[in-house]
Amino acid sequence: MTNPVDASAQSGDLAGPRGAASADAAPGRLSRWVWGLAAANLAVHLLAAGRYGYFRDELYYLACSRHLAAGYVDHPPLVVWFTWLVVHALGESLLALRLMPAVTMAVVVVLCGWLARALGGGRFARKALAGWLPR
Repeated sequence: MTNPVDASAQSGDLAGPRGAASADAAPGRLSRWVWGLAAANLAVHLLAAGRYGYFRDELYYLACSRHLAAGYVDHPPLVVWFTWLVVHALGESLLALRLMPAVTMAVVVVLCGWLARALGGGRFARKALAGWLPR
């Protein structure tokens, strides 16, 4: 006897137990809701990027990016290398420094929606996982 979940996965039907196929269930595609949530998240981060001054960690990463090393005592080196890359590509403005975290958070929203879909979650699961993220 075959497992109905395995049989539906082998046939390519990812619509779930109800069998209601939708454009949302096409392999490799996420709903517009998840993409919209990621875009809204990016917009909110970018709109708030210039509302307050430099945070002390940002100033510290800027200082460390002027003296690159393979490791640091109190933070991982990748943060400083990304800061160095952003400073040399976009400058030291607030928007430039906060662009990478904003884009990263939008990518996390999309990845959470994709992960929920890959694990067999329906529309509600994708929306809930992509929308419920630590802020």
